Amino acid sequence: MIAAVWSLGLATAAPRPPEKDFSLDGLVTATTVRDPAWDRFAPGSDSMLAWGVRAGWRPASRVSLQASWGAVRRGVSVEASGFDTTVGVVAATGHQLTLGAQVDASLFDLLLPSFAVNGVALPMAWRFDGEPSVREDRSQFREWGVPVGVEALGGIELRLPPKEVVAVAAWFQLGGAVYSRGTFGDAGTMAPAGLVGRGGFGLRF
Repeated sequence: MIAAVWSLGLATAAPRPPEKDFSLDGLVTATTVRDPAWDRFAPGSDSMLAWGVRAGWRPASRVSLQASWGAVRRGVSVEASGFDTTVGVVAATGHQLTLGAQVDASLFDLLLPSFAVNGVALPMAWRFDGEPSVREDRSQFREWGVPVGVEALGGIELRLPPKEVVAVAAWFQLGGAVYSRGTFGDAGTMAPAGLVGRGGFGLRF
């Protein structure tokens, strides 16, 4: 009798949601940059945007390792003083690279609150280009720098459909970052710091 009840309980128990060990996302990141050096590339804006991709893998339940890449592209045209004539372009181009770990909880495999810590590097070039349409412009001036830092982010993820082998996920993270001051040769220095927002869409499988 006990054996029959036990077997019936196993047969009717709700199946455990399948573990999804891998993730792949498209993302956009906004990082606060209040450093005055950023004003030459983004006048009136304290936000540095990056678009890219993120991949993750779970070595253990509720813990994932994640790496991301984002492209940073920001610049403005420069006009001659007193004339309505463009004389060149000032631009900042770079790559926002992150590597970190995330812990999460699962609410019915539908909502997943999380906390993540990432190391981040920002190899970037600053350039002035007097002839943007000319590939080998002798007037072009370029300097490289690599600010590095750390991010701490809280987040939430929505998965649909829940409790399936493959799901589509929408997610958002908000937190803060601090960077070391990157040196860009004779062009100056810059250190992003402050609020970080990151979000995107992807697959869990």
